[in-house]
Amino acid sequence: MKLHLSTLALFTCSLAAQVALASGTLLKHDQFSSKTKKNQYLSQMIASEIEAMADENLILSTSDAMDYIQKGDYIRLNLVKVKAQNPLQPPELIRAVSTYGYEAPAPSDSVIYHVTDISKGIPHSKGSGVYTNQVNPPTVIRLHPDGAGENVMLFWYINQESGCIEQFEDGAEIADIDSIEFY
Repeated sequence: MKLHLSTLALFTCSLAAQVALASGTLLKHDQFSSKTKKNQYLSQMIASEIEAMADENLILSTSDAMDYIQKGDYIRLNLVKVKAQNPLQPPELIRAVSTYGYEAPAPSDSVIYHVTDISKGIPHSKGSGVYTNQVNPPTVIRLHPDGAGENVMLFWYINQESGCIEQFEDGAEIADIDSIEFY
């Protein structure tokens, strides 16, 4: 929860002030013997609100989550439901990804993932990929299913700029994310 405390603090300051005004507990300036005591009182009120909220999971839209996600976070993806393919349009051809003998689970919104790396460039990039000719490769967020063994490897990542799930080797989009829940 540490990476979100600044966001929570801003929200909580506003919330604490609203609660204090509504309940009549906001004290007048002259009820404090010093500005320091007033600040201590407000800090304690805000800290208790943040502590109560810290036990709850934080759900952010994909665009907001991309600004906050860090290596070491634990997240759950809320995926956008896949739309039915138009039968008159051929399916998008994407590169078959080599799994090197690992179990390769697809993205799931029932799994908690550990953010293992955030770096530039498509993992295992091959020469014919979507991003091959781009000057600036995407920032990729690599994950690992929490509790999964060493025989499991995800061959997809989150593109930090687009907020989509893309596959290794060619960067083809394989899923959209609606929101991300932080644990």
